[in-house]
Amino acid sequence: SKCSTLYNVYGPTETTIWSSIKKITDEDIHHQAPEYISIGKPLHNNTFYVVDENFNLLPAGIPGQLLIGGDGLAAGYYGDEKLTNEKFIYKNIFGKNQKFFASGDIVTLDFKGNFHFKERKDSQVKIRGFRIDLSEIEETISKIEGVKEYAVKSFPEAGQEVFIAAYIVMKANFKLSENEVKTFISKFLPSYMIPSYIVFLEKMPLTPNNKIDRKNLPKPSKDLITGSTQVKPAVTKTEKIILEIWNNVLKRNISGVNQDFFESGGNSILAMKLISEIETHTGVRLPLSILFENTTIEKISEVVDKEKSLSWKSLVAIKKTGNKQPLYIIHGAGLNLLLFNTLKDLMNEDQPIYGLQASGLDGKTEPLKTVEEMASHYISEILEFDKSGVYSVAGVSFGGIIAYEMAKQFTEMGYKVNFVGLFDAVAYSSNKNLPRFKRFLKTGILVIKQILFAIVNFFEIPMGMKKQFIIKKLKGIARRFGHKQYYEFERRVDVGLEKKEIKEIPDYMKKLMETNYKALDNYIISPADVHVTLFKAKLKTFYIEDFKFFGWKKFALKGIDVIEVPGDHNTTFAPPNDKLFADILQKKLDSREI
Repeated sequence: SKCSTLYNVYGPTETTIWSSIKKITDEDIHHQAPEYISIGKPLHNNTFYVVDENFNLLPAGIPGQLLIGGDGLAAGYYGDEKLTNEKFIYKNIFGKNQKFFASGDIVTLDFKGNFHFKERKDSQVKIRGFRIDLSEIEETISKIEGVKEYAVKSFPEAGQEVFIAAYIVMKANFKLSENEVKTFISKFLPSYMIPSYIVFLEKMPLTPNNKIDRKNLPKPSKDLITGSTQVKPAVTKTEKIILEIWNNVLKRNISGVNQDFFESGGNSILAMKLISEIETHTGVRLPLSILFENTTIEKISEVVDKEKSLSWKSLVAIKKTGNKQPLYIIHGAGLNLLLFNTLKDLMNEDQPIYGLQASGLDGKTEPLKTVEEMASHYISEILEFDKSGVYSVAGVSFGGIIAYEMAKQFTEMGYKVNFVGLFDAVAYSSNKNLPRFKRFLKTGILVIKQILFAIVNFFEIPMGMKKQFIIKKLKGIARRFGHKQYYEFERRVDVGLEKKEIKEIPDYMKKLMETNYKALDNYIISPADVHVTLFKAKLKTFYIEDFKFFGWKKFALKGIDVIEVPGDHNTTFAPPNDKLFADILQKKLDSREI
């Protein structure tokens, strides 16, 4: 309303201010979050290339460092030959040796030729298996009322993982505690991005140019940390047992029973190990979903002590609060609902999310043997809990197939389904009803296409990823033809774990995963009077017969929407893709007809 035309221009000083431009359209404003508007295309006489850590060119969709070339390049840094040689490089591209500025900006190229800024390379750090941008944490802290100055820094910890510390200088007459800062950050960022320490300083150390001297930010110590959450020692027998398990699993020396599992370095794989160890030492078998609402030793101990009074339910709360229509997400073949823990932190605070975990995950109830039975059971629990008559269901991969069957059954029962989300889910339908010859012929043709796709994929992926690609494919062959003792389970259930991690999975969970895959093998998809939304991962890592609709168009009689989301089949819910996925999903949910 304040101008007739708006442009987004980008460029560092080293390339004479502006290097690319993007005219902002109504579509950019209404269909994308502001931070995802692209920086456009290079100006005339400028060239952009995206490269990996070894300066190999990357294809569209893969994030990497932006190299800028062309007439706008500076000669270098005056009087600083070392920095000039580091930042201004020569690279042979398409047979021509050219000069480039290594910007340090991480970007991606989309399929329309537009570049998207992601983050600064020098602010990236890998913590607990997640690569994160420290500037995102700083931006969140800047929104806290009363904060005058702020900085975030990572520190290596001897024998342990890297940890994050946030430094804050408060304005006059304002006061905050460490817990208040962490609570505020948790409203905007996932748990693994919450700093381990909040340090309040009277003033920041400065460089001669009056910028914050990050190198001289002091390492957190008890003397520096004020307003910290008081550590509660283990008191009960159960708390002491779980505290010891906790430290062994996380490889940390935690003393308080009120510290958060995920903030302390936990993830879904370690959660599986934690639950298994708790069963070994206490005899109590807990579902992984317990960790959605019970993330401290104190709370888990209370659950263990009350275990006899617990009633098993497939329906669990991922995020209870909010007045919007709930979203019900179904587990995948790997059973792990903790995959969706990131959505709890990143989606609208008014959006309730519930998960459906597999029957039999408690090790006591019998696993359901068909997709139809699973769908019927999950529907019965939803109807018992939610009497609204209008439902939204979703699932990733195998969970998407169950969600589709649930939508079909809901509709046949006379209920309204206003959202069916298929998260990179392929319409896999059993061919066991075909004659034996046709079944073998179809399988043989599919295998040949998969091999050809893998060969093409090998030449398209970045040089730095080729070794990992080959190792993954060789492991796949080993799973199918290797020694039974090591590979029998992973051959049937490709959960992407190492041999050591597979051994740590309890037998009842292995049995349940096998049952799920047998159910999938026997399921025949039939058309339904529903509309579906396919969230399709941008990067394809395996062959799909129908790359456009993943096979769903002929089954969803009311139509299909296709939305491309960042990452591949295994990284859509991992940072930095999780934030964009959550934004896209929330916008789609907000457009539902109630």
